[in-house]
Amino acid sequence: MARVSRSASSARTYPRQGRRVLPVSLSKIALVLIAVLLLLLALMVGHHYRTRSINAAAAAGTGSSKPASVTLPKDSGVIDVRAFGAKGDGRSDDTAARRRALASSAGAAADDRLTLYLPAGTYLVSDTVTFPRPGITLQGQGIGSTKIKLRDRTPGFKDPAHPRPLLATYGGTRGTNQWRWCSLQDLTVDAGAGNSGVVAVRFLSNDGGLHNVLINAEGLAGGGIQARAGVTGLQLTQPWVGPALFDHVTVDGFDTGIEVAGAEYPVTFEHLRLLHQHSAGLVNRANLVSIRDLLTVDAVPAIRQLAWSNGTLNSGMVTVAGGSLRGGAPGNVAVENQASTRMPGFLYLRDLTSSGYRAAINDRGKLVRGPRVAEYVSGTRLGLFPAEAGTGGTAGAGASATRLPVRDAPTVPPGTVARDWVSVASFGARPGDGADDTKGIQAAIDAAGRARQSTVYLPHGNYVISDTIHLRGGVQRLFGMGSRLVLSGKLATNLALPSFRFENGPSTALVVERFQELGRLQDAASRTLVVRDSGLARYSNTGHGRLFLSDVASGLLLIDHQAVWARQLHLDERGTKIVNRGGTLWVLGLDADRAGTILQASGGARSEILGGLVFPAEQVPAGQPAFAATDAHLTVVAGGSAYDVPSRFQVLVRETRAGTTHTLPRTAAPSRLAAAGGFVLPLYAD
Repeated sequence: MARVSRSASSARTYPRQGRRVLPVSLSKIALVLIAVLLLLLALMVGHHYRTRSINAAAAAGTGSSKPASVTLPKDSGVIDVRAFGAKGDGRSDDTAARRRALASSAGAAADDRLTLYLPAGTYLVSDTVTFPRPGITLQGQGIGSTKIKLRDRTPGFKDPAHPRPLLATYGGTRGTNQWRWCSLQDLTVDAGAGNSGVVAVRFLSNDGGLHNVLINAEGLAGGGIQARAGVTGLQLTQPWVGPALFDHVTVDGFDTGIEVAGAEYPVTFEHLRLLHQHSAGLVNRANLVSIRDLLTVDAVPAIRQLAWSNGTLNSGMVTVAGGSLRGGAPGNVAVENQASTRMPGFLYLRDLTSSGYRAAINDRGKLVRGPRVAEYVSGTRLGLFPAEAGTGGTAGAGASATRLPVRDAPTVPPGTVARDWVSVASFGARPGDGADDTKGIQAAIDAAGRARQSTVYLPHGNYVISDTIHLRGGVQRLFGMGSRLVLSGKLATNLALPSFRFENGPSTALVVERFQELGRLQDAASRTLVVRDSGLARYSNTGHGRLFLSDVASGLLLIDHQAVWARQLHLDERGTKIVNRGGTLWVLGLDADRAGTILQASGGARSEILGGLVFPAEQVPAGQPAFAATDAHLTVVAGGSAYDVPSRFQVLVRETRAGTTHTLPRTAAPSRLAAAGGFVLPLYAD
């Protein structure tokens, strides 16, 4: 809507004939009162929006604690935008400098992971900034420190009918699933004022995501009055987005907060805040969306699921575990499932509260009033054995979900770079020189542990290791800076030998993050291990400390009597992918590629998978189950894709109890894709 300005002319105006005119003194009094009221209103509006901005920033950090400031060492191999002329002063146009910094990555290997660092400041841009290659992390110093802002009223961003992105991780016109490991971390994206045709972030990546990010659609238009701007905050509609993780993300003030589309790949959200949207908080067209800890403050529907057609109709599914949907208008419903009757969408919702709305859920005409929803399933609960007492199910129809306790991963305080960070290069491990770096990396870990320095980092590059590196002592973080480990010697020939062995030490937890490839990891400790934003060839444990996996692409996971929590777990192993022997496994957002049983559980194991995709994309052996359990508890909420008959799982679940085996065929589950096949497990539980 165009802003209307009033003339400052002092020309006199006259009352219409027949209208009573106030005496001069009363007119002056009235004008003074009006002026005072307008001033108070302006102050209230300004205070309201400033408070909202502060609250939005605070909301982005709820859940597990996040570091307030992220500073990276100068020798870590990151690309600092200031070296390319970026000012970050809130006045200069940094568009060209940002592009130069991104372009500097063009000479790296195609699959290399690089970090573009934006220190504290406001970086103004006046055009779309696009990632020229995959594998780029846009790293800020914190959502309260680093801001990327579109200039107010920028030409080309004013037409909602022709939206343009402020930031785009992929600039191609055709889709791809080979664009990997793109992310935005610890920053604010501000769409500015008067830019009603902007999409703040258009995101496409296989693995990666947004971590600790505030996306704001409002900027001061002058005089404390707000001008709303923005079509979409976070757009996930290019094929084939995902799998990707979005954690500690706040989207404030757009027409649509988040838009998701496409049959695959799945997207996962945790600690998500959607505030003050105009049309809907999150819209999903046929994809698989998993959410934990959702807060919305909106008059409009918080979630709207629609049918989607790309030649054929496909069904989507939204899974929400824990949410508070506040401030709804009485004429709206908090969660709408408007998918078609031919290919209906599916919902799995639990621990949900809503306020202000006329109903909590409208599932294709079926109203659920709320305000509290303990557990809601679109369609039939599926199960193979009679529900156990107290599970809430009925015999043969499946029970309620296992409801494993959920924990957030511990975080490591950032520390001071000069005092708390140790480079492996100081101990002789230098990337890219082809020499064996095993001893240098081990020496850095041991020295930092003795000196009580929290972080060991590997300046970006490739490191050759020939023997197991022991993660011991008091080190609390191993930061890879996107580096890759190249296995040589006996590590290359002996596949049973781990590249890393996690052992006990004085620190309570170790965080291993941002590695292109970690190799094989053996966990022999009783303390906590966190693996984030990394590739992992294989994991096994002999110790029984807690394990947290966040945005991890992994091969085989062998879990033996261990408690594991995973967010956005991408499994690309041919054959069995997870073996759970007597442990507890909780997964929010799963992407399982290739043939092979996804989860094989036994020995009293408890496993709960909340949302995700099963997509073999190759021939599945006859009778091979997607999920298998022997004397173990299993909960699965998931969807599957298949575009030809050989790549279908004909058996979705095979479960054995006390020697008796039952199977759940694919034909017993609802269909998801109208083309060749696919399935939905709205809720399988025992």
